[in-house]
Amino acid sequence: MSMSSNGDNETLVLRSPCGAEALSYTWPLPVMDGRHGSLDLIETIRLVCEDYPELTLPLENTILVNVHHEEYKSMKTVCDKYNKAVENIKNLWKGTARPDQLRTRPSTPLLKHIINQCYARAVTDPEKLNVYEPFSPEVYGETSFELVQQMIESIDFEEEHTFVDLGSGFEMARKELLLLMPVDVEAPLVALLNLGLCLSA
Repeated sequence: MSMSSNGDNETLVLRSPCGAEALSYTWPLPVMDGRHGSLDLIETIRLVCEDYPELTLPLENTILVNVHHEEYKSMKTVCDKYNKAVENIKNLWKGTARPDQLRTRPSTPLLKHIINQCYARAVTDPEKLNVYEPFSPEVYGETSFELVQQMIESIDFEEEHTFVDLGSGFEMARKELLLLMPVDVEAPLVALLNLGLCLSA
């Protein structure tokens, strides 16, 4: 496939150091709230490098040098350098205990970034979420990432504990706990009640 000069409809790929599925972006990346999507791609690389210190040196010396985030060719070069660094460290890890240490949970900043990226991909038009009558029963408050972090820090969660999400919202608390804590996370109670109503009908 011939590559267009501006990269339209081309794919940028970021490989995972822990062997997870690669992350793909289609160029041009969207601009949301005045922020170019390539800045989120760069932030993904930075946060992964924080979780994997072996990538710090390549990050500082080659990956993010002379980056023009609004140009496809520049961002393609960033991705290629990052992917090469990932492959290099994975080759260095072969035969060592390091691969066994990779099955750990992400750091809090990386997890927050992952959740925000998933939300941004799933909700293409956030304004459509705000179509409700103010001060009506349709209005509810979504639990923020920071509030869930406070919950986690104030409660001594253990493996035998179970967290039950009462439903409504986008299940952010459930997703965050599922990714961060070694506890059982039950389906939202609203979904269970709806299932019960369907079964009893």
